[in-house]
Parts: sequence; structure tokens; C-alpha cells
Amino acid sequence: MPANVNIWDTIKRVMRFSLHYPPLLINLGVGVVLLFCAYSPYISPIAHPYWACAGLLFPFFVLGNAMFLFYWLVVRRKFLIVPLFFFVLSWAPLRAYMPINFGGKQTEQTGDTLRVLTYNTMNLFTEIREEGVSIFPSWEYVKNQNADIVCIQEFPLYLDKALEEVKKQYPYSHGHRLVGGNGLLFLSKYPILSYETINYPSDSNGSVAFYVKYKKDTLLVVNNHLESNRINDHDKEAYSELLHKPSKSNIVKKGWSLLTKLAKASAVRSVQADSVASYVKRQHRPLTIVCGDLNDSPISYTRRRISQGLTDAFMTRGNGVGFTYNKSRMYFRIDHLFVGSGFQVVDCRIDKTIDTSDHYPMWTVLRIPR
Repeated sequence: MPANVNIWDTIKRVMRFSLHYPPLLINLGVGVVLLFCAYSPYISPIAHPYWACAGLLFPFFVLGNAMFLFYWLVVRRKFLIVPLFFFVLSWAPLRAYMPINFGGKQTEQTGDTLRVLTYNTMNLFTEIREEGVSIFPSWEYVKNQNADIVCIQEFPLYLDKALEEVKKQYPYSHGHRLVGGNGLLFLSKYPILSYETINYPSDSNGSVAFYVKYKKDTLLVVNNHLESNRINDHDKEAYSELLHKPSKSNIVKKGWSLLTKLAKASAVRSVQADSVASYVKRQHRPLTIVCGDLNDSPISYTRRRISQGLTDAFMTRGNGVGFTYNKSRMYFRIDHLFVGSGFQVVDCRIDKTIDTSDHYPMWTVLRIPR
């Protein structure tokens, strides 16, 4: 009982002091909002679509709390405990958003190694004409990589010639056609035993599960392209203006319009994420790879649901924010790769050497211990 009284007395003293010390009160407010954003992935986007988007503000409040860390370091060191307290409570979301892994790539050990590439090629939008021949830099990139398994989103499946070009390198492939010529493409050096579509409501997105024979094992690989936020050029201009001129009128008019669009997409995407997560759980396969363009950040309901029971490859071996979307100053990591307990993540990185798509490719090296 005395311990409880002491804690309560301490809280009351801090609150009384904060009323006379505005910076402390502001720091407490920033910290509380930081925690709300950090754990917003537990909010149902169906029941509360707007609140579920709070994770998008997470980096801003991380920055705000970090600024108070330096402020107290200079002004009054005993209050360093306040921002540190909020960082400790939000440590898991911080690790998911911006992992730091010293040592990087794992040392080689006994086992079979598998190289996996996931890449949204933006329908090979960038085209170069050389001597009357069409060259697609994003496709050339895929062809020149020595991956074992490639999961591509937004690939124009009508390009039969392009698919013929990789037959020798990837003898096993399957294209799943979506609305508007958009498609999911799966390339593999190893036999595809079977595949099936994961059913969920969508007009132009999809998820396909592949069962691949890899030596003596059978792998489950799920290639995903979940609901897009459908951000058009007008929305991107509004977003850019919000960054440059965050006035009250801009936030109310343009910010609310953008948030409404994001909230609607989040609600649709949550149903899709539930479907993928339930499918993977039913299969109960340790050698599982779930990857693709999830169209959602690391602090989101979508990422939390799909990663349940799996290991986030970038969180395990990546470093930094690692954004994969690279256009219109909307820098987020919306492409992800998760693996089952049968894999060890050797390396995971985002390749920023090619920007002909609005996404960067994500590379992961996996090992099956023997």
C-alpha cells in the first residue's frame, strides 16, 4: 500500500509541477499522442477508420519526443526521464518502424540459402526506345538479378515476349491477372506444385498463394498487392502543400479530404489483411514467405495482422526507416516480407539504385537450417 501511495504522490507532484512548467506539460502531451500512434495498429479500421490511421503520424511524434530529449539534456537533466519513459513504452513499434541491427548480414552457417525479391514494377511504366526496341529498366533489373523466387506486383501480363525472355532463368512462373491489365507475377527456379487465390473483396488487387517444391521441402509463398490508397495527382499536390504550408485552412480542407481517402482504403485493406493472415495460419507451415506491396506502413493494422506468428525480415536484418515508396515525398515502407519459423533471415535490404518504378525493390536472403 505505501508503495502505491508513493507512486500516486509522485504522479501528483509531476502534474502540479507541469502546470507551472509548460515545456513539461507539452512533453507529456507529445508522449501520450506518441503512444496512441504507436499502438494504433490495434484499432479496428472497420470500427474506427480515422483513428486507425494515426500510425501515419508516428514519425512526427517520435521526432517531437526526441527534440524534448535534447531540450531536457540542456535545460534540466532530471526531466530526461520523461521522453525516455515514452520511448521505452513505444520500443516495439519503434523497432518495427526504424530497426537498427548492428552487424548487418548474418555470417554463413550450415543450411540451404534462398534469395527472394519482391518488387512493384508500376506496370513497367518507364520505357526506353533504343534502335526501335522497347527496353523496360525495371524488367531489365529483374532479369539481371540472381533471385531464386521473384514476387512482382503491377506487371502487365500481356507482355508475352517479356515472359519468354526469362524462361531459362525462371522455368516456373504464373501470372494472375487483375482488373485493367494489372497483374501479379510469380517467378521461380523451383517447381510450382500448386497455387490458389486468397479470396477477399477487391476491384483491382489480389493475393495468390504458391506451393513450391524446394529440394525436400515444400514452401508456401504468398504474393500480395493489397488495396491501394488511390492517391491521385490532386491528392499528392495537397499533401505537398500541407508539408510546405501547414496552415489551419489547409489542414482542415485538404488534410481532411486526404485523411478520408486513407481511412476508407484502410478499412477495405483490413479485411484483406485478415483474409491473408487467416489463410497463412490455417496452413501452419514453418517454411512460409508472405511478401509484396501491402500499401501500408510498419505502424498499421495491416502489417500487424499479417505479421502475426511470422518474422519481419526487415525488422530482423534491415536498418533505418527503409522506405520503399519513393514518389511525391510520400516516403513510407509499404512493401514488406515476413517468414515462418522454419527460416532464418540472413539479410534484408531495399535497393535504391533503381528508381524507374514508384517502389524500390526489396531483397531478402533466407536460410533453412539443416
